[in-house]
Amino acid sequence: MRLPLGILTGMGFIGGGAILKRGGLVVGVTTAATLWFVTVMGLCFGGGQLSLGMAAFVLGIAILSGLRWFDHHLKQEQHGTLTLTTEANLPSEDEIRRTAGKHGYRLTVASIAYPDQTQRRQIEFRLEWRSAPPKVDVPPFLAGLSSDPRVLSVFWKIG
Repeated sequence: MRLPLGILTGMGFIGGGAILKRGGLVVGVTTAATLWFVTVMGLCFGGGQLSLGMAAFVLGIAILSGLRWFDHHLKQEQHGTLTLTTEANLPSEDEIRRTAGKHGYRLTVASIAYPDQTQRRQIEFRLEWRSAPPKVDVPPFLAGLSSDPRVLSVFWKIG
């Protein structure tokens, strides 16, 4: 019984190396758990417990498929960049933030530039919002900003 214990401990150590933290996001937990679970399945098959190994295989596939479906339908943090060219000081940054906030978007000023010493200002915002990953629509508040006569151009991109 020491051999399986050593194998499981080693795979737990390797799985622990698959778990990474990026900012406030932890990734690799499913990979680590799957590595350990496949090791247990291998021990079952290697030990002659074919029915137990097959039951574990079916259970593993069912759980991972269910989690994949759940992950694709779960709202996740999305990021984007919004660049506006406006008149010198209108509309104000707070006014733009309030407009976006009504629709569930958070804006953070990334940069402000006054190109060519004109009466124009270029503001770059970082956008954050929650939505399902495949759903990437044009933010609804952009229509209002685009129709504002003080806003000369609007450019946005995801990522």
